[in-house]
Amino acid sequence: MDHANLIAIDVHTHAEVSCWNPFDNYGEEYDRAADKYFRNSRRPTIAETIEYYRKIKVGLVMFTVDSESKLGRRRIPNEEIAQAARENSDMMCAFASIDPHKGKMGAREAERLIKEEGVRGFKFHPTVQGYHPYDKMAWPIYEVINAHKMPTIFHTGHSGIGSGMRCGGGLRLEYSNPMHLDDVAIDFPDMQIVMAHPSFPQRLPADHPGALDEGLRGGRLQARGDARHPEGQRGAVAGVCVMSGFFRGLADIEALERTPYEEAIPARTTYGLIARAAQRYGDRTAFTYLPDGELATAPLRTSYRELLANIHRAANLFRRLGVGPQDAVAILAPNIPSTHYALWGAQVAGRACPINFMLQPDHIGALLEASGAKVVVALGPCAELDVWSTLQKVPGLGSRTVLAIGGTFEQQLAGESDVLGFDPQLGPDRVAALFHTGGTTGAPKLVQHTHGNEAHSSWFAHRFYGFDEHTVEVNGFPLFHVAGAFVYGLALLAIGARQVLPTVTGMRNAAFLRSYWKFCESEHVTALACVPTILAGLSNLPVDADISRVQVAYTGGSPLPTELAARFEQATGIAVRNILGMTECAGLVSIEPFHAPRVPGSAGLRLPYTQVRVVPWRDGQVQLAECCAAGETGVVVLRGPNVSPGYTDAARNAGMFDDGWLVSGDLGHLDAQGYLHVTGRAKDVIIRGSHNIDPGLVEDAFLAHPSVAMCAVVSEPDAHSGEVPAAFVMLKPGALASGEALLAEVGPRVYERPAVPKRVVVLDALPLTAVGKVYKPALRVRAMELKLQELLSAAAPGVDLRVSAKEKGAGCVAEVVVQGERDAKLEQRLRDTLGAIAVETTFRYG
Repeated sequence: MDHANLIAIDVHTHAEVSCWNPFDNYGEEYDRAADKYFRNSRRPTIAETIEYYRKIKVGLVMFTVDSESKLGRRRIPNEEIAQAARENSDMMCAFASIDPHKGKMGAREAERLIKEEGVRGFKFHPTVQGYHPYDKMAWPIYEVINAHKMPTIFHTGHSGIGSGMRCGGGLRLEYSNPMHLDDVAIDFPDMQIVMAHPSFPQRLPADHPGALDEGLRGGRLQARGDARHPEGQRGAVAGVCVMSGFFRGLADIEALERTPYEEAIPARTTYGLIARAAQRYGDRTAFTYLPDGELATAPLRTSYRELLANIHRAANLFRRLGVGPQDAVAILAPNIPSTHYALWGAQVAGRACPINFMLQPDHIGALLEASGAKVVVALGPCAELDVWSTLQKVPGLGSRTVLAIGGTFEQQLAGESDVLGFDPQLGPDRVAALFHTGGTTGAPKLVQHTHGNEAHSSWFAHRFYGFDEHTVEVNGFPLFHVAGAFVYGLALLAIGARQVLPTVTGMRNAAFLRSYWKFCESEHVTALACVPTILAGLSNLPVDADISRVQVAYTGGSPLPTELAARFEQATGIAVRNILGMTECAGLVSIEPFHAPRVPGSAGLRLPYTQVRVVPWRDGQVQLAECCAAGETGVVVLRGPNVSPGYTDAARNAGMFDDGWLVSGDLGHLDAQGYLHVTGRAKDVIIRGSHNIDPGLVEDAFLAHPSVAMCAVVSEPDAHSGEVPAAFVMLKPGALASGEALLAEVGPRVYERPAVPKRVVVLDALPLTAVGKVYKPALRVRAMELKLQELLSAAAPGVDLRVSAKEKGAGCVAEVVVQGERDAKLEQRLRDTLGAIAVETTFRYG
């Protein structure tokens, strides 16, 4: 620059004058706010801006915005700014803007812009680019800048324009906090850091060509720095946050997918994710375990350093006991710290096989045999949860080593080294776990999970959740379920967050539930993991504590009634978001982003680097070569790094795994914004509190009764569990038996306690299709009518009302006819009664 002829230099001049700014759905709104603020809708060109600066003898440093987010209109390239600077070198220089999500690709671009285009520095826009400056994905770009000792501007404040928008002036200020630059300054001491805080203190005349230029005469705070953390120099990895920008829509997911997959995920094994978090957050608490539901009882806390050490000890122990890569460690225990040691240690030494300890002994034995388990880790004698006595009845147990949590397991761990004593040779394609799904008989249905499957679901989840290392979540799900293990388990461990584990009985602990909100306050909880029935219960629980830190409740496992979500949000002020998952894809298909509005009826957006489609069902099978239009109902299918390689019994893959696609069996549609809506299930699996129940196995138990000729088991709506089994039977000629008598005789022989029907109805005949098959939709309608009639009659004793239901699409709708004039208070009481049941209900009076 010709400094002798300049009176000042503006070091913060944006050139995104032909783009919407900044991001999300606010592009048009931002433009209109800018119009109002500057009293001018005209957008000056780069040439006009340069001409104006030259006229007032002010030099300028100009740059654009390179963001993988959709900014709208044309994005001005760095090269265009550089060319303008070369042509006006007496009063202008060019800085470059590179989206940190580009990683190594962005580093190569930075090198080229320095050497070939002559850029003199760089500008980062954490708010628009959606990243924290301390995110390691930006390190390759920083390394290039540091090597060339270039100055770098970080936008660290809000824009005055934003005060005219619904989102206010904040514009995702969590990304632009100057404190986030500590680690950058420590690791790159030669990079000159300039913190820019534009505040627009002066409005220019409406006809001024530079009126929209953000830096012109704007107040700004600059701090060239080698900023140090208040605690002084830290280690190379200690304290570094690994968060990336949170998702707000499909465009954010697609933007990330332009990054090579290996650069987007820091580790592709479960062990790699946990070890990485322990290296960075060794002293942070991984688990806060509540021994009981009493507030006065001191919780037990496990740090990340302790967690990793015990995983090493468990892996060493299992390998010493003969567990190799093809062998399994069966685990029958609740979600407590020791169970985590066994789960993740087993995945290092061999394979983990978590088993539902509520299964009958013979079914547990079949799973042990099918999994190839050499070692069994189970909860030892415990008054609150008796797993041990059931285990003693399991056939074939004597041929396996059995370790008791609360006894021999911990005793054996104490004798092992806290350093891994062997090379596990882990990789994304190695099988890490076997999870059983649905009902289980002598031919168990075991899903294989690779390390890559579990790592994929667990790592990318936090970008939907809005979670970081400061998140504290209540995880009361069992570890034999993918929700407890990955959706809310490893997803938190991968980012250094904390889980509150509520007692050996989890969310079924009555004392804990009574003090739920007080525990949230005392443990500084920020997020809840629920099923819809828990939401319903919490909606009715008086808020008797400070829960201002709690930001979101994530739910899944069964349909989320829109009214229930709205009621919970109104009662607690906590946002509700929904999840769709399957065991066959390591727990996650789609998630509703926290940083976007809740979409009623939606199960959210697909995971990155995956495909989720809705395809037609025709001629008895899915048509994978076709896609349904937006809003058109079909069968949901998916493929990607989270999809399992299949069942241990390959014969079971037919109809579920097809040419890399996972056929979910769910009916639904995709809307224009990419949100998935599930409207029913192509299969008849009953989901009771996120636990899958195979109705065919329950039907077999009833058909074994000498009086039963036919039986059909369907789902009945339930306010506590979402769905429960209901059995409809037809008796053999001449047989006499009531539903109550049949339930008393057959119930104990059903393969697991949760699968025992809540209702048995004896019919003269079951409804049949034209080809003689039982027509279950009609029975689901009948089960719904019976349930709703019971609930509403109990809620309004003495009121004459009648419930009728009918099929609608893949589901049902109900109508309640109330005798007499409309009574608004009565109707509200009845609707509140149905609040936790996902049934569309209308009321009619007469």
